[in-house]
Amino acid sequence: MGNTIQINDGSEVFDIVNTRGELLGQFTFIPSDFDIVRRYEETVQKFEEMQKSIEERAAQDDSGIEYLKELDAEMGKQVDYLFNASVSEKFFSITSPFTILNSGEFFVENVINAIRSVVEQKRDVKLKAVENHVRKYTEKYKTGPGGRLKKAR
Repeated sequence: MGNTIQINDGSEVFDIVNTRGELLGQFTFIPSDFDIVRRYEETVQKFEEMQKSIEERAAQDDSGIEYLKELDAEMGKQVDYLFNASVSEKFFSITSPFTILNSGEFFVENVINAIRSVVEQKRDVKLKAVENHVRKYTEKYKTGPGGRLKKAR
């Protein structure tokens, strides 16, 4: 057996459940990833572009089904990009990203909104933990004359 390096990558496992509490699947990602906010914003923008494209295409012709299949694949790639991991199959094996729910929103909108709340919650917790950790090691130092750090007594 070879040498092994075990690291904590910050990943967490999340259950995907429906409104009745039934387990639909699981996926793993790193909610405290600092780059996830940028990827989230890009994914939302991409989704909005797709949604606009669907509306324009529907007004022009009735080839919408084939076009939606293309967008399904593209949305899957975008969700994988958001998570920086292959997770889209976990969500979209449940139903197509563009399935319209009773609320009137697309399934992918529901997924993105659920992800947003998890990221916000986890990032706040994680950021506070980092701040506390840094404060623990820096509070013993004070700023002296000229802005230089000196050890507190």
